[in-house]
Amino acid sequence: LAQASSAFVMAQVAEYRAAAVAAYKQGNFEVAVEKFTVALDASDAQAAPNEVGCLFSSRCQSFLKLGKIANAAQDSQEAMRLCPDDAKVLFRAATCASLQGRYDDAVAVLERGHVVAPKDNAIRQALNSARRRRAERALGAYDWSAVYEHYLKPGERGPLPDVADFVGPVTIRTCGQHGRGLVLTSPVRAGELLLACRAFVHGGREELPRLVAVRLECGTPLDRARFQTLCEDHDPTLAPPDIALFGSGSVHADGDSQVCETRVQKVIQLNSFALANVNPHSAPLEVSSDTARSGLFLLPSFLNHSCMPTVHRVIVGDVMFVRATRDLEQGCELTDTYCEILQPLENRSKALQGFGITSCDCARCKLEAAVLHPEDAEKIHEHAATGLLATQGLENAMQRVEQLVIGRIMEVDKALVEAGWLPDSLIAAPRFEALRARLTRVEPAEEKLFAIQDRCADVLSSAFGTLFRAHARAQQGKGAASLSSFERAEAVISSVLPNSELHAGLCAQHAGAKVLAMTYAMDHAQRDVERCLLVAHRVYSGGWRVWKMVNQHMFGADVIEEGKKIWKAIAKKLGPLLPPSPNLPELLPMAAVDKKSSGPGFMGLLKAAGAASAAASHDATSVDVEGEARKLKRDVEPTRAQVSEVESALGRELYSSQSVVALPHSVVVGDERVELSVTFPEVVQNAGDVVVEGGCKSIRFQWCSGEFCCSLDLPDAVDVDSGSARFRRKTRQLVLSLPFARHS
Repeated sequence: LAQASSAFVMAQVAEYRAAAVAAYKQGNFEVAVEKFTVALDASDAQAAPNEVGCLFSSRCQSFLKLGKIANAAQDSQEAMRLCPDDAKVLFRAATCASLQGRYDDAVAVLERGHVVAPKDNAIRQALNSARRRRAERALGAYDWSAVYEHYLKPGERGPLPDVADFVGPVTIRTCGQHGRGLVLTSPVRAGELLLACRAFVHGGREELPRLVAVRLECGTPLDRARFQTLCEDHDPTLAPPDIALFGSGSVHADGDSQVCETRVQKVIQLNSFALANVNPHSAPLEVSSDTARSGLFLLPSFLNHSCMPTVHRVIVGDVMFVRATRDLEQGCELTDTYCEILQPLENRSKALQGFGITSCDCARCKLEAAVLHPEDAEKIHEHAATGLLATQGLENAMQRVEQLVIGRIMEVDKALVEAGWLPDSLIAAPRFEALRARLTRVEPAEEKLFAIQDRCADVLSSAFGTLFRAHARAQQGKGAASLSSFERAEAVISSVLPNSELHAGLCAQHAGAKVLAMTYAMDHAQRDVERCLLVAHRVYSGGWRVWKMVNQHMFGADVIEEGKKIWKAIAKKLGPLLPPSPNLPELLPMAAVDKKSSGPGFMGLLKAAGAASAAASHDATSVDVEGEARKLKRDVEPTRAQVSEVESALGRELYSSQSVVALPHSVVVGDERVELSVTFPEVVQNAGDVVVEGGCKSIRFQWCSGEFCCSLDLPDAVDVDSGSARFRRKTRQLVLSLPFARHS
């Protein structure tokens, strides 16, 4: 009775399992989870551990399809406990660990899987990927060429695949009246990578609330805990969240999946970033904000605003890379900009009100409020607006900006002196104007004073940054005037947005204008190309290779090649002063896959077997046709192609019986020919996996592993030499069309 009861239970489990696999193949993953759960509940204590482990592994795969990573991870752990040496179980457990950001665990599991299945390329590839992600998470070691290949792909609007988050020397602290903010824990150099964060959600602006709700419901407790750090009301006494919450995926946290809809809307309103629109065909590279698409990036949302930001961000797909704009000391607060900062103070203040910021207390705003009156700025912008269609009018506007800025700097304000913006004594206005125009040389005694006044002038001029850019574009191609206008625009922009994409674009235009003006004499333009390379590296990383990708339409092939030599000299001279570039991890090579035998395929085997059968009939001797076919099969047996782990996720489980399984088939007999059709399971991916044996009166189809077969008796003798065969990959159906033999 006990044996009968156990057999009945196992039969029920097999039935539920088959139903679950069928639902999975039809894309009904919810149903598949239910059926696998019923099968697990029905399994008794006498069930073999490996069979129960396969059920957990299969349900894990169904959970993955539903995006329920936490549930999938729990099942993968149970499956790994029961089947510690099953390559597929290990593969899925590593997939769950990677999706949760536990790359150390993923590498450890896949290394064990590589020992179990050393020739499995799917495991090798996954192990290489996990090692890359681990290096990215720990060191910020990204394959920048691959990142910007995605960035520069025409029409690309999808997410950046296979990239891990990175948190550099950053922590979260209370920053005075700004509330919580990001602060450096060690000094960094200009261009050093500080953060790499994938969007919590991204898509159309109207879709973000729904996407957040789905992510909170289906995500991990860690996802929910991270999101809730943005939902906390501003409270000076509230301790800032631990930065570890956004770092290693091994941190355990609890979070409520239900968040007030109003609060979600507020979080999105205050913390969403517009995604990037990139025109890779423009020269220089043209990047703008996509007004229709946004992303919610959690950790970068802690960046407070400044009109002289200390970081710059580049958004590639759905990943934000944040770098330092200048050399920064330990304890420095990291700030971003919430508005268009190449505008006068009054315009910036109005834009910031939408974020609840009544005033910005950065040094630039204090300087501008003290010496630059809003009425003056408005008049210059009005004058420039009427002169945009006429180059002369724009030129006059630039002259008025220069005169205004120099005049205002001469009006020394005590507050500016006390703040260190200006010294007690200044270079007289006529002399300072001549020095800025490079009409005379700076004397050694004037160098410090001139540097301070010059920087103040550039910072004040940045209120008209858009006009300087327009003026430079208008002067393009006009020789010395073009070089001068680009130099002024670059100086103004870099005073508030150094080492940004905008700065890099102006450097490229300036270098291009210099190369053109000097009739491609690189000796005269080398310094400009060197600066262009250095700024691009601080903006994008990747050195010459990425600079080449970004500026492929800006410079000719000769300048690009010369840039390679210049970059080598830069790296040699400034190596320790450049942003660090961690080495990429060593990767496993893919295992060699045996190529298909150059001998006859299954039709060749069939024809050979048919010829042997005909010869035997002619000689009236008894010949073992099947034996001869097996001999031919041994001589030129096709090798089984490597089957993708993901594509054959459940196929082997459904059909992995110890006994030979009969295959679904059909026979259609016509007047002149017979058509045979056999459907193989999912593990059969191409014709090389199938062996056909037989002769004129019978045919046998078999998978090369021997687990599945189908033997068919033919209604009459056929002519195999005149037959045809085709294998339909989509349905895994092998079809033979054979004419009947003609009888003399």
